Parts: sequence; structure tokens; C-alpha cells
Amino acid sequence: MKKLFILLIYFSFLGKILAQNSEMRGVWVATVSNIDFPSKPNLPAEALKREINDMLNFYQNVGINAIFFQARPACDAFYKSKIEPLSQFLVGKQRMAKNDDFDVLEYLIEQAHARNIELHAWLNPYRVSNSKKTSFDNFHIAKKQPNWVVEYAEKLYLDPGIPAVRHYVKEIVVDIVSRYNVDGIHFDDYFYPYPERKQEFFDDASFDKYGKGMPVELKPNWRRKNVDSLIFLVHSEIKRLKPFVKFGVSPFGIWRNKTQDPDGSETNGFSAYDGIFADAQMWLMNGWVDYVAPQIYWNIGHKNADFEILVKWWKSHSYGKHVYVGMSVSSILTDKNNSAWQELSQIPNQIRISRKYNEVKGIILYSSRALVQNPNGVTDSLRDLFKTETAAPPMSWLDNIPPAAPISLQQTKVKNEIILSWEKGDTTSIPPQDSAVSFAVYRFKGEKPQKIEKNSLVTLTKNRYIHIRNKKWAIFKKKYVYVVTAFDKNGNESILSRPIVMKIK
Repeated sequence: MKKLFILLIYFSFLGKILAQNSEMRGVWVATVSNIDFPSKPNLPAEALKREINDMLNFYQNVGINAIFFQARPACDAFYKSKIEPLSQFLVGKQRMAKNDDFDVLEYLIEQAHARNIELHAWLNPYRVSNSKKTSFDNFHIAKKQPNWVVEYAEKLYLDPGIPAVRHYVKEIVVDIVSRYNVDGIHFDDYFYPYPERKQEFFDDASFDKYGKGMPVELKPNWRRKNVDSLIFLVHSEIKRLKPFVKFGVSPFGIWRNKTQDPDGSETNGFSAYDGIFADAQMWLMNGWVDYVAPQIYWNIGHKNADFEILVKWWKSHSYGKHVYVGMSVSSILTDKNNSAWQELSQIPNQIRISRKYNEVKGIILYSSRALVQNPNGVTDSLRDLFKTETAAPPMSWLDNIPPAAPISLQQTKVKNEIILSWEKGDTTSIPPQDSAVSFAVYRFKGEKPQKIEKNSLVTLTKNRYIHIRNKKWAIFKKKYVYVVTAFDKNGNESILSRPIVMKIK
């Protein structure tokens, strides 16, 4: 009875510590204009593989657990699409994929998952090109459906007001989700274009045709409904195909200001609702997204858009979904005249602020290249802040059934090290999405379970074994209790395996 009581206490401690430690630690990897990847267009497959592996090894070392990879930067593809041509940023000149082409997305997913890193396919829904002078392949949508394209400020966009455009974007998502083992689909903040130099976005034809006789004064409402329709449509199709695949958006950091809406934030800046017709609050309230990653790219104490004010606003308007704070590491490089961005503690303190609120489930950093450059030692600080490994947080509304606990823990001595191994628990009685895809190994000194602390976690791994040779995992000539848990694709964690007591000699 005493042993059972100790184990019950042990399980309760485990649940508490895991709830505290679960955290999204993401990074955006931009491919448009080769911002982050690849280093240049038209690289051979082996060079692309090297760049992917170097990038993933780097982020594994930093402590990142999710990559948001721009797989569709401009109605083109970084994967083998039968709908859109390969991106000019990948192959130099747009063309349709061939059978023997290297599939960047497939390889990236495989290598990310091998390192226990989630891979979300980041898609820009409406961008056609950042230059109207772009040379398009004959299979590019700009050539196939020129009437769908609107020129605005020397750039080209699909018209969100055309229902066939929304259906087309939905089909792109369906194609990716059906054929690739992505963990999520991610839209950025570009819906209707950001206003420039008082130019007009000429969508009068689609408004006249599909606006159902609305007066022109209500055109902003019509535009918002068009964007809402796309979000609803994409969410519905993802959940129909693979309910466990996450869907989220990284909206502009200000929904509305309080001067525009009583429910807005105490800020004074551009509004996504009014400026680009993106109503993230509508999507959250209706459950059309699983998370938002608002791009809060302002410094702490900014006079018009203070970082903490916005974090607090988004956490109070999450409607039970996840909030991941989007942070701009790139501002350290691009905003050198702003002394706040040159403070060594700016990004670390933003992370600490975000961690204060239970509704905030993590962060996503922009951009990959900036982190590699390590301005002001920010990446070194991340290694310290992310020192304890953790999985991305589970989403209970997608799936709350944990996998079976690992079984058959055993130790094997090989030369001067010990291998701890285990097997997956019974999978016959649970759906495939609840099968174990990774494992957590915990360790305690002595022979009995104790209170779990942050340093109780040895490692997260895709393997069914670990080599106990690292000094942080064990002190030699001591006895330890090891236990293992399993995670499913949604981050649900199993109960503990039976413990194994080992003496490390």
C-alpha cells in the first residue's frame, strides 16, 4: 500500500512538471527571394540535403522543436506539386516537377522528424509575385488564369474575392496534406495586400460580381468575409482529411486598436482588421484555427505597440486555442537605430514575458538567417532558455488520448557504456494517430520515485533506446531509477513505464 501511495504521488508530480515544460519553440524558414533557404537557386540535390541537415542540426542544438517552412512562397512549390510549378527560388526558372527531381519538402519532413522536430508547411495563400516582371511558367496560375490576378504596387496577387481562387488555394492545401506527413499547415499575415502609397487594390469586378449588390461602403466587410471563407474552407478540408494536422495563422500583431473597437488593444498602430481585412478573432471564436502566432515585432516598451501589452491582449483573446508569440530576431539586424533592439536582453526578456501567461503556449522566431548570425549573442541566450528539452504542446480538442506506456525496459552493457532500451506499448486497441512517435526518458537518484524536477528529464528521442554515457545523464557508481513515457503525434504523453533500477559503474 505504501509503494502504491508513493507511485500515485509520483504520477501527480509528473503531470504538473510536464504541463509547465511543454512549449512551442518554433522558427520561420523563409524561401521567398532565398531569404533563409536555399542559399541560392538551382543547387544540386546533395547540396540541398547538406543545407537542410546543417540547418536542422543547428536548430536541434539550439533547442527548437518546430520548423515553419515556406513551402509555397508565390503560387509555386518547394515540393513535387502537380498543380503548381517548382519555385524559381529553388530551381532558378519555374518549371513543373519531374519524377527524378529531389523533393525538398519530403526530405525536410523526414529529417526533421528524425530529430524530434515538427514540420509545418507555411503557405502564402495569395501572393503571385513580388515583381510584375517575373517570368512565369506556362503552368503557373498567372498564365492559366490571368483574370484572377490583380497588380498592386508593382506586385501581383490573386484576388481573394473570387470564389474559384479560394477553391484553388484549398486544393493546394488538400494536395499537401494528402501526400505529405506534415504536422501542420501555416498561413502568414498576407491576405489582402498591405496598403502602399494610397494605391487602390482594384477588385471592383469581383465585388460587382460576387458582392450581391452591397453598397461600396460595405466593401471592407465583404473583403473580410472573403478571407474568413478561405480560413473556414481550409480548416474544414484539413480536418476532413487528417484531423490531427494543425492549422494556424500568424496574423499582424494588432487586431484592432481600442480607439477603433472597445475590445481592441491599448495600442496606436496599423490594424489587421481594417488594413488587410484579416479578422483573427473571428477565426479563434469559431474554432477555424488551432493556433495563432501574432507577429508582435515591436520592442518592450514601444510607445505605440508595447510588446507586453500585446501579449496580454492576445492571451486574453485566445478562446481556448493556442497562442504562440511571433518575435522578430531580425529587428536586431535591421533596426540598428533603435537602442531597445540593441539591448542584449530584448529577445530573452520577451520570452520570459511570454512564459508568464498560461494561455501563451510558446513562441515562433523570425528569421532563420538572423538566428544563424547570432546578433548580440541572442542565439546563445536561446540555448540557455531552451536548455531543458520539451515537446510542442498538445491540443486537447484535436486528440486527448495518450499512447500506451512503453514496456520491457532493460539495460545492456556494451563495452564501457550502458544501453537502456524499451518497446512500444500495446497498439492494438488505439487508433493509429495515438501510436507512440517519440519518447521521454526520466531519471532519479536512488531506488524510489521522487518529486520530478526539470533536471529529471534525460532526453526526448525518436529511438527506443539511449546510450547512458553523458555525465549530465548519470553520475557513475550511483544507483538510479529510470522511467520512460511515450508521446503521440499530438504531443499527448502516456503514463509512466515500470521503473528500472540501474547502478552506473
